[in-house]
Amino acid sequence: MKKVKTNLNKPTGISEKVINIIAIINKIEQEGAYPSIQTLANLCEVSVRTAYRYLNIINKIIPVFFDKNKNGYRFELKSSRKFYGLSNSDIAFFTVMSDILEQVGEPLKTEFQLALKRFITLEDRSNVMKISNVALAVDLDEIKFKNLFTAISNKKKVLIKYKSANDMQTERTVNPIMLFFHDGIWFLYGYCNYREDFRWFALDRMISVEPLNEGFVPPEKKFIDDRFKKSFKFWQSDSEVLVRVVFSEKIASIIRRKKKWHNSEVKKVLNDGSVELTMRVSHIEEVKWWLYSWIPHVRILEPESLRDTMINEMKQTLDSWK
Repeated sequence: MKKVKTNLNKPTGISEKVINIIAIINKIEQEGAYPSIQTLANLCEVSVRTAYRYLNIINKIIPVFFDKNKNGYRFELKSSRKFYGLSNSDIAFFTVMSDILEQVGEPLKTEFQLALKRFITLEDRSNVMKISNVALAVDLDEIKFKNLFTAISNKKKVLIKYKSANDMQTERTVNPIMLFFHDGIWFLYGYCNYREDFRWFALDRMISVEPLNEGFVPPEKKFIDDRFKKSFKFWQSDSEVLVRVVFSEKIASIIRRKKKWHNSEVKKVLNDGSVELTMRVSHIEEVKWWLYSWIPHVRILEPESLRDTMINEMKQTLDSWK
């Protein structure tokens, strides 16, 4: 019996990855399943290579073995999830952390592995889960998460009671597409039948999630990918804006270090050592929030409307500090 080799490449989208990893864990735990790598790839509708990536991540959380006699994969122990006390939110958290630390590298990656080993051997995980809650920024309601995960997997609509940022409550039928982890918060991305458009819903703003028996046909993966390509991070709009900014030479090395800040980005090093970035994005608000983090080392060339907005907001801030 051969243990899964670790050969993790650059990770794919977190939300889809979490759902697929939980689906693979459930499949391997089925009595007598011993799924092959092709079976797991078909289950998740991904390539064999991607299925191997998922197994490598699972292997860091729960030991996975290839059984030569059964020609398929199994866990080291039966009911491994129950033995280790891992909930869906635990798996989601560790998947997110693994994803982040693969990009950070050593020595944090090694520390994470040690912390994970300590976690799965603890009988009382209350202290560790407090750390998880801090990392997640907001509490994760596991029942809502499970209902949404099940609905996405089964392609079933959900009825959501939702509270907006201004405390307005609405009830919406949503075709759930995927769960997305961003900046410490879980979001649902789906088609809102009330608005007749795709929308983001923060899980912590959901009052209730009721699974419905009515099915739906999810959009093609390419359709979703194309929508996300225009986003700066993940917020979307129908419009597309040309953004051109210059970062001073003081932080130029930081800007150059990252290969791409956006899919459409064109990067140019200027004669004085500063760096000019040009990109086309949707939802300019996300770009604005990002640019604020680089003040005073950034200058906005285009669009003028973004520059004027930020100037006015900074003036208001300065006035409020007086």
